[in-house]
Amino acid sequence: MLRRLKAAQTLDANVDVFKRYLPYHESDHVICQALMLYAGGSCLEDMAMLQQDQALLKILGAERTPDPTTSGDFLRRFVPRGKLESLRAGIDEVQETMWKNPKRWSWSRKRKRKPLAVLHLDGHLEQTSSTREGADFNYKGKWSYSILVASLADGECVGLRLRGGNVRSSDGAAELLDDVLPRLLKQFETVLVLADSDYDRADLRHACEGHGCYFAFVGRETPDRPAIAEQPRMWRSFPNSSQASSGRARSQAKLQASKEEAKPSQAPSSAARLQGAEACQASGR
Repeated sequence: MLRRLKAAQTLDANVDVFKRYLPYHESDHVICQALMLYAGGSCLEDMAMLQQDQALLKILGAERTPDPTTSGDFLRRFVPRGKLESLRAGIDEVQETMWKNPKRWSWSRKRKRKPLAVLHLDGHLEQTSSTREGADFNYKGKWSYSILVASLADGECVGLRLRGGNVRSSDGAAELLDDVLPRLLKQFETVLVLADSDYDRADLRHACEGHGCYFAFVGRETPDRPAIAEQPRMWRSFPNSSQASSGRARSQAKLQASKEEAKPSQAPSSAARLQGAEACQASGR
């Protein structure tokens, strides 16, 4: 499947951290680390088990795989800002290539896009030691990472963000949706975003509406929530995709009109003065 999706070529085209290849490319490291995690590994030292697996080397058509020291050097090259985004772009491109495969979907191939994608947002705490970079105390007082995960209903991960353990679960979710939803809308007609009560926030609702997607969040328990539910005038219908796009067009038109009103008034032209005089004469008659 890696060869059919051209994963190595895609990763090498997006990720550029090596000046010379002796002998590994960027794709060799990414694919081998993904295989190590898939096989149950949890740290760089587990890369050694791939080097000793002759069956895996035969499947990959390789004579050897990167050792833990070389893999650690590869990861440290992502420290400059912007390098990690290039890796994300390469992985996203491979995933989109897989989505385009018609054999993956069971419905009619006449559709240009699939009918619906269900996107789950959730946060997970991964406990670790205090020596790990970026780790912080969680609400239980333990050193950990807070991982924001966006995944499809079948469990396929489409977005990840790694934060310190002291970060609220829903922080940064709106920015993650702005990255994930445009990719999903290329392949699906609409997207339904599901999340728990911590994600019942205005910025997340606005992000879903801005992309014309549906959302279903667990409502927060607030003292005024029953009173709000009993007042129909405070509710409005949720727009569908076409209504959302027209709503964005109307908001842009209003913004442009407000900018025009904010401009300093200019002296009327001779044509405008002539039209004004004719209007005054007509009203006088």
